[in-house]
Amino acid sequence: MELLGLADLHKYYSKYYHESMKDLPWEEKLKYFKKREAMEKTKELKASQEQGMLCAKLYKIFPDQAAVNQVVWSLNYQNAKQKTHDVYTEEYLPQHTRNDAWLKKYVKAVAETHNPGYKFLPESINYFVKDGIGFKVMRNDYEQRVVAAQIPYMLKNPVSNVLMGDEPSPYLHKGDFNYDKFFRSEVVRIMSGLGIDKRNIEYSLEQNADLWRKQTMEIAFENQYYPLMNVINDRKEFKPWWNRFAKLKQAHQTAWIKRREYEYYQDHKTIIDKLDVATKAMKMKPNELKILEQKIKFYEKMRAMMLGKKKMLQIDNTHGLKNNQTQNQDQGHTI
Repeated sequence: MELLGLADLHKYYSKYYHESMKDLPWEEKLKYFKKREAMEKTKELKASQEQGMLCAKLYKIFPDQAAVNQVVWSLNYQNAKQKTHDVYTEEYLPQHTRNDAWLKKYVKAVAETHNPGYKFLPESINYFVKDGIGFKVMRNDYEQRVVAAQIPYMLKNPVSNVLMGDEPSPYLHKGDFNYDKFFRSEVVRIMSGLGIDKRNIEYSLEQNADLWRKQTMEIAFENQYYPLMNVINDRKEFKPWWNRFAKLKQAHQTAWIKRREYEYYQDHKTIIDKLDVATKAMKMKPNELKILEQKIKFYEKMRAMMLGKKKMLQIDNTHGLKNNQTQNQDQGHTI
């Protein structure tokens, strides 16, 4: 008869004993305990091996940027009502990055597709999704790719896609004087509504600033100072004025955006410094900022003067037309 220490006895009884065993001989009980222990060790070994197998397929579970772009810009995503909860494929992953129940089924489907004939333990999938470090790191990166794909869509489209649901597109507010600030806050708000971690949203916004920041700042600038610059004036007598005004606008815009970037940095300094993505304008010295402010005031003054001159040209042109018409009528002609 095998003798066991108190620690082993306690382990076996606490883990494997149940009331139906009370009348079994000790040898039978011990045999059962050993069998359960062996099965558990085999299962633990398999589960450990499966963690490695799952980690090896992370690049299949979380696709690259090109694949994410293709999904977000697909026709399927153009319909804001096309949210799907019971299809476990890459196409619907952007909608469920923080839904553990959905993710477990998705990970199992992907892993078993790439390991034909193999069945993963439910415990392995559960642990991988809930506690796997590699999974968490790759999910963070993936969420940033989703935001990077969504930013251009929100910038260029007036119609909401499935990731936005019932939320209106920021595009509809392109006339806002602070469109750059509004756009950023809307990206954070709408993508947070999907459950995406705010840190990942802001990381993506800063790492992909070239996709949106300057463009939205230019729109905000034009809304404030040059809202009618898109109007083409074909009158020959105004062409020299338009040419000078366009040059002024360009110089004014360049200076204004430098200051806007500096102000933006003050609002988001922590994350920009953490990612080391500050622009030269963001790091201006106090004396450089002072000189820039003076330039902007000068451009604002010049703008007001040129707009006043334009009014005078229009008045003169109108009087000229009336005088010409009067002279022609006197000669029996009407223009």
